[in-house]
Amino acid sequence: MRFYTKEWYELMQSQDYTLCVRQIPDKEYSAKEIRAFFEKKLKAEIARDRREYNTPPCFPDMSDQLKPESFDRSDWLVFPGGGEREPRHPTSPEEVSEQLEREKREAEDAFANRPPFDPGESEKVFREGYMARLRYCRRSFPEWVCRQVDQRLLALGLIPKSVYQRLKTEEKENRKAFRKIERAAKKELDRQHIPEQIAEAFSFHDSSLLSLRKRGRNYEMLLRKDGGWFGDGVTPYIKVIFTDAVLMERERGLKPRTRMDADGALCSKCVFLYHEMYSVESGYEVHMLFAVDGRSDLAYLTVRCGEIGFEDNIVLPQ
Repeated sequence: MRFYTKEWYELMQSQDYTLCVRQIPDKEYSAKEIRAFFEKKLKAEIARDRREYNTPPCFPDMSDQLKPESFDRSDWLVFPGGGEREPRHPTSPEEVSEQLEREKREAEDAFANRPPFDPGESEKVFREGYMARLRYCRRSFPEWVCRQVDQRLLALGLIPKSVYQRLKTEEKENRKAFRKIERAAKKELDRQHIPEQIAEAFSFHDSSLLSLRKRGRNYEMLLRKDGGWFGDGVTPYIKVIFTDAVLMERERGLKPRTRMDADGALCSKCVFLYHEMYSVESGYEVHMLFAVDGRSDLAYLTVRCGEIGFEDNIVLPQ
């Protein structure tokens, strides 16, 4: 990678240290004081959850979108039931209206018949979130912050004023450096002569890498696309074929270990993040950045090839 490097990615993750964080005075905090902060925040979380739980469901007015002159069936999905398990696009605005009315009645009935609010469930969720933040706060903040601030405070979103101000300065510097790289990347990548159909098709952010195999003089990369709707017999799997290809770089961590998710679809912890594509004398050079092992590490893959082809809607063997 020339621009979207691991360092660039870390800059992108280091621009909002103080988001959802509150300043507290500079001092040494005792265990008793930290416990008081914990109890205060827990009480506030339970109160917020109680308000949300006791707030009646609200439904926006969709009448303008359902007028015949503005209705676009491709914008909607319906779940009609009656033996049909897969969602589909509606045949008319009336079908959408019927589903919205049904969902409204079901939500109102569920609200009217809800059991009493259970503060114990809110406390459980809060404690689990607090423990998770304790474990991962070293990934969320620079190392110097974890040396200066009790991690129990960080897990509660509390930072002493002097540390907070220094973090604000770092955020500003990181944003400046990030924007400089972004401008340089756009200038360089816009100069490349990449066919529109290839540039548009090569869009795999957050897709899972399932395999990368050499087939003769080609390399085939199998991905599972993330997001979107894959009904009507469409699968989320796509194969990218690099013809007459040479691997310029493949870092050791880039070894996808596949598994089945809860929906029975194949996935891996090797996730496609960003890419750069260059036109070269022999064809194309594609630089890719992946997150591996649940995003705990990053790895590069660089391929030089003659052509790039795509096979969509791949059906995997059972």
